[in-house]
Amino acid sequence: MLLHSVINAEEQFVLGKSSTGIDITGYSFGSGKNCIVIIGGIHGRYEANTIQLTEKLITYCQERENKLRLTIKILYNLNPDGFIYELDSPKVRANRSLIRFNGNGVDLNRNWETPDWQADVVYSQNDVRKGAGGKKPMSESEVQYLALMLYQWNTLYENLYIIMLHSYVLNQQKIGEIFPAYLYNSKDKVELNPGAVELAKNFTVNNNFILSEIFSYYPVSGEFIYWCG
Repeated sequence: MLLHSVINAEEQFVLGKSSTGIDITGYSFGSGKNCIVIIGGIHGRYEANTIQLTEKLITYCQERENKLRLTIKILYNLNPDGFIYELDSPKVRANRSLIRFNGNGVDLNRNWETPDWQADVVYSQNDVRKGAGGKKPMSESEVQYLALMLYQWNTLYENLYIIMLHSYVLNQQKIGEIFPAYLYNSKDKVELNPGAVELAKNFTVNNNFILSEIFSYYPVSGEFIYWCG
């Protein structure tokens, strides 16, 4: 885990608290009129490598802060509840969802207020998790705090860009994918946010990632990028 003591106090802030009362910590670098928000750990230890990446980004930004031409805000672990368990814990062996969900048993990427939100969540191979979408949209404190902060930042900066990091299974036949924010139009067709598409294209340079229209491996209800769109 990142040693918070190496971060200057003025760079560190608390977004809010998790469902079990753990602080959700963020870091801010630079002072430009454009702001990039980078979010890791929405699925806790299940996607621990996203937290490791944001920790490296924090160090990178701190070392180069006087060269930054924009503001960078990093929420390195949005779901600390899902990170408190060790992978070899008997509790985790009995219930792997503990490392993915928050303390209320909710998937924070299924709790956003979108037209397709639902309380019961479907995963791959028709794995249905009752209540994993929350009791209602935006029911979870982590989601509420993040939404409120993004609304505030959207009024403070000329342009606000948001990047949420997820893991993917390394496959020699397929590189990673990046998904722009979207919505469904009046004809029930996917409509990508033009600004999000332009942002996503930056990650496809040298074929590092494939720009994909929508995650299609299984239904994702109430997800963050739909809410953004």
